[in-house]
Amino acid sequence: MCIRDSYHFYGMIIFLVIAAGVSAVMNTLMSDLLTSDIHKVPFGDLGKTMSNISLVETPIMLISAPFIGLLFDRCGRKLLLVTTTFFAALFLGGLPYLPRIIPDLYIGRGLFVLVAGAAAQAPFIADYFHESSRGFAGGLINISMVLGGVVANLVLKSLVFVLRLEHLFIFL
Repeated sequence: MCIRDSYHFYGMIIFLVIAAGVSAVMNTLMSDLLTSDIHKVPFGDLGKTMSNISLVETPIMLISAPFIGLLFDRCGRKLLLVTTTFFAALFLGGLPYLPRIIPDLYIGRGLFVLVAGAAAQAPFIADYFHESSRGFAGGLINISMVLGGVVANLVLKSLVFVLRLEHLFIFL
């Protein structure tokens, strides 16, 4: 494996583990948030509400992906990665404080997906790996994202019993 800059590579792997973990926990916590005293979605309507939220955020990701790639090429990797990560954290922390599901929570999740998707698309493989090692690097990225999901579901989800729901979104 030919890494041009191992310091940045390992930092990105750690970033992806954390990002995947936060994403996994956030999707689980959305059901808790929707059924909480904040939104009071009946348990029978939870699946429909979660599906509607996904229906809003998926096209945002699909449409924005090519433009985000262009922004990475124009603005540089680090600036865009730091900016989108900051706004993703801001939008994630604010989700429990949005009073209405429609349109507030839809818009909040859409904005979160827009900036979080940008952070997850960081095209760093081409920057830090020689052409002969890029497939291996892609495999490592997938492993780190799966590891982040596992860690989140085993460890971070237990914080629900310690922190209030609103504080947990801010913590993540």
